[in-house]
Amino acid sequence: MKIARESQRKAIGDLLTVCEALDFQLIVRLPPSKDNILGAALGKRLVLSDRAAIDDALCYLVPPEEAIYHSDVVASVNSTMMFEGFLMGKMPLSTKYVEFDQIWESCRFPVATNLAGIKRHLETYRSDGFTADPSGMDWAASQFSNGSFDGRSTNRIRDYLIEAAKPGNLLPQLSPLNKVFNRDRIDIIAIPSSDETWHGVQRYLLPMLNANQRVQSNRGKESLVELASVDLFVQWGITEKAEKKKQMEVRNALGRELLILEDGFVRSVGIGLSGIPGYRSYWTTRPRITMLPSRRVLNDCCNRGLNCQSSR
Repeated sequence: MKIARESQRKAIGDLLTVCEALDFQLIVRLPPSKDNILGAALGKRLVLSDRAAIDDALCYLVPPEEAIYHSDVVASVNSTMMFEGFLMGKMPLSTKYVEFDQIWESCRFPVATNLAGIKRHLETYRSDGFTADPSGMDWAASQFSNGSFDGRSTNRIRDYLIEAAKPGNLLPQLSPLNKVFNRDRIDIIAIPSSDETWHGVQRYLLPMLNANQRVQSNRGKESLVELASVDLFVQWGITEKAEKKKQMEVRNALGRELLILEDGFVRSVGIGLSGIPGYRSYWTTRPRITMLPSRRVLNDCCNRGLNCQSSR
């Protein structure tokens, strides 16, 4: 983070140096996150320069679209405003002072890695203007549109919604919990397990639940942002533990469903007296007595259990 911040400040400082030398005007639009990206020295230099202005996130002077409209060049490390400027016919300039994987690389934006690069690109723009690379535009159109940037996305969205709203076209989406019981795929589950438990008794949990990924959830609301994309929270057993209470905090905050599993019914290979996965009772148990009056319920539960075993 420190290296990235220093390189960002160096890029802004170099932009100011080149703008002052070439008689360009520079607007530094600070990020909505309100992070202090400038620092005291660079901030003072920008304030004192007659070729620069700071648009503070505490009260932006204009919306981003208007800021781009009145600009000729949109420079950034990796902001989407470069792409917006690209679509509006402005020259995007990637100030890539540190090496990283950049999504806009396939758009073939001009890239500057130092002061000399910035100066060269701005001098070229002043003399020759900017023309987008056709292959970069084609790639962007295939990735972020329906194959062309024709300005008709609003009409297409409207037509799609009108068609979707017709009777019979919209199908109800199963909840993550119902997806588990229906053997449908779910993306992310959260369970507060230690590495030992996860690689032990819970080693087959992902395929049993037909889930793509598991994340740790034992830090409660401290990890609220990290857990926002979780589809289903899973609890192992009903015994109260601190980590389960932590998970319940964040689960309640996000309003997600909870699936409680009991390891008397879901076992892994090499664990337990029988040494086989699954649970098979040869004695009368309380759940069996409870479900016996309804043969259909008992059969449904048996089928679910068999499905869990077959997915290990």
